[in-house]
Amino acid sequence: DEPALIDAHGTTTWAELALLVRDDYQREGLGLALGRMLHAIAQARGVRQLRIYTLPENVAIVRLVRRLGARYNVETRQGQLTIHINLP
Repeated sequence: DEPALIDAHGTTTWAELALLVRDDYQREGLGLALGRMLHAIAQARGVRQLRIYTLPENVAIVRLVRRLGARYNVETRQGQLTIHINLP
């Protein structure tokens, strides 16, 4: 893991995002609500990029990222996806 990047003003420029919704509460919009909230908090704190590390079969998180409406890209390395969500 690389450390969080710090800009010239001492602001962290990227942060790791992790979400977990209990099985019996999935598909009710909780993950999307949490994702939107974390996205807004990161933007307010000056974070420029969120990163998510997941397995390719985790289609729910990829769907959630798409629904956030933010620009993102995905890289695959050693069987793991890294999703980079760019914040304005």
